[in-house]
Amino acid sequence: MFLAKLLGFSLLLFACQKWVMMGYELILLLAMFLLSKGSGPFPAYYDSAYRIIPFLALVLATPGLSPRRRLLSLLGGLSAFWAIDLLSFMVWGAPPSRGLGDGASKAHYLYSLFWELAGHWVLPILLWIIAAHRQLGELLLSSDPQSSEDAKATQA
Repeated sequence: MFLAKLLGFSLLLFACQKWVMMGYELILLLAMFLLSKGSGPFPAYYDSAYRIIPFLALVLATPGLSPRRRLLSLLGGLSAFWAIDLLSFMVWGAPPSRGLGDGASKAHYLYSLFWELAGHWVLPILLWIIAAHRQLGELLLSSDPQSSEDAKATQA
């Protein structure tokens, strides 16, 4: 059932991805504008909007999360993405271009590559595991045939 809900929420969020991403970017750009004291516009900036969709789908599809826990998990996860994007903006300004030799430092390139690989792909799953670790344990135990047999044996 979890996989069916995950698929449903993923399809729904990807169908609405433009609106989801615009909402994320609106808050991000507003914060960047305030931090830069109005020196925008920002032609390029660190933006995790597309990466929040898997996180949102995972949290929304997880069975057993109370509404309060689900809301706090969503707010905490989105805050983590915003904080990292804002920190990246404050340190680097904008991501380096994809071409070599544009004047960006090696540290800037390494950070950007690390954020693209680890932050964008690992962070959604890591935040979900943190938010739903109890429910994941129950979900994994309930899907294990051996544990189901053990539970039946202890009930008898």
